[in-house]
Parts: sequence; structure tokens; C-alpha cells
Amino acid sequence: MKMRIIILDEFPLNSFKMKTFTALFYKTIPEWLREDVYNYEFKCYVKDENIISWLSELLRMKIDVCNESYNFDNSDLIYVISKNPFGGFDVFRIIVVEGCWL
Repeated sequence: MKMRIIILDEFPLNSFKMKTFTALFYKTIPEWLREDVYNYEFKCYVKDENIISWLSELLRMKIDVCNESYNFDNSDLIYVISKNPFGGFDVFRIIVVEGCWL
């Protein structure tokens, strides 16, 4: 199975079928997303038109939005894009592992 880049505008807890999991969020540089996008299957689940427009400009490509619900796969590279209250957008890379890591 080909690895996928998943773009979300929220973190959908119901997409993870594991009994317990740990999610690590870290803020990343948006340009890093541009480097990854051409090496993997690209899936965008964002509905916000402003984020889609910004993402399209950043990646220099037309963004096709997926209408189905996102379902987690262990090989997914997950990014969450959120609006920054001071302007612009923040990009977070999410790492999800099964189990509880405290």
C-alpha cells in the first residue's frame, strides 16, 4: 500500500479505531509539506475554502477535496492545518501510535 499524506483541518478522534492511542502534535514549517506531497498519495479532507486556497498556493497544485470521512491507516503522514489567530496558518504534523505513552 502506498503511503498517503493526509491533510485535515481538525483532529477527528472517531477516525482512530484503536482502543487506546497516543498522538504527538508538533508544529512544522509549511514548506516541508511541499517537499513531501509529490512522493506520496495526497488526500485532503479540509472544507475551509481559505485553507484550501492557501494550501493550493503553497503546494502549487489544484486541491481536490475528499468528501468521504477520513479513516486512519498506520502508514499515513497526517498534517492538521489551522488558522492562526494572529493571521496566516499553522501546520502541525501528527504522529499516532497505538497504546498509551505517558
